[in-house]
Amino acid sequence: MLAATLHDTITITVSPEFHVLVATGYSASEYPPYKNIINVGDIHGCEPWLYKECIAKNIAVRVEEWRKRTKE
Repeated sequence: MLAATLHDTITITVSPEFHVLVATGYSASEYPPYKNIINVGDIHGCEPWLYKECIAKNIAVRVEEWRKRTKE
């Protein structure tokens, strides 16, 4: 099994049992719990806030492409 090491403290491996990436050496404490919605370190729960500009741009591009196709 290969592992990726980031910043000399974080290691990413694959769980053969669950087929997911596992991060060790990372506490994710910079993402505190929020209103019983986001758990400590829940980066996926933070994605809408972290990437909102990229998501908005992606939506705009997709809508524009859809409009072009519906006009043809």
